Amino acid sequence: MSHANLSDSPVLGFFTVVQPTDDDFCGGLLLLNQHGHPLEFHCTECVRTNRAQQLLYGAALRPFLFGERIGRALISKMSVSPWALITDLPQVAGLAESSTTPVLLMLAAREESSGRPESAGESPPSGAFAEDSPANWQIENWGGYQLALSHQQREGWPEIQKQLSCFPTSFVLDEPFERIRGAIEEVAKVE
Repeated sequence: MSHANLSDSPVLGFFTVVQPTDDDFCGGLLLLNQHGHPLEFHCTECVRTNRAQQLLYGAALRPFLFGERIGRALISKMSVSPWALITDLPQVAGLAESSTTPVLLMLAAREESSGRPESAGESPPSGAFAEDSPANWQIENWGGYQLALSHQQREGWPEIQKQLSCFPTSFVLDEPFERIRGAIEEVAKVE
């Protein structure tokens, strides 16, 4: 498929971070087409934190590592721009605020449902997010999944829904995270 054709096809990105040891973090980014086929995969080398960083950053360490250091490094490697990036990490809130690509936080996996629910448009209850993520994100429902958008990206939800409708109802949004974790494990074995 040529690069020009890719821009016309929906491309969805998935981003997560694994922690192979207490002090190491490796990030992975997988871009998929509407059929679930991989277009690109990028991963970082493990980023090791030391005790001084842990003390100095405190609760801000993971948001800094996941969003600013690992997430931005992976996004800079993409040759195809996804129309949205889905993550399972509330600590990447800062990435959502600085990215031109909408970042969606997956809050809950699919429950057995026969169709795609309409957008809930409700605000998350207090305490619905980890301490290091913004409580002012808006929860939306799609295909049995709960997705949260930052307040800056709320107006883009209709376009996101339109793009998601290009994916089959059988598309499992939380499955690519397992692919990323498996691929990072394989890369680590080679190194």
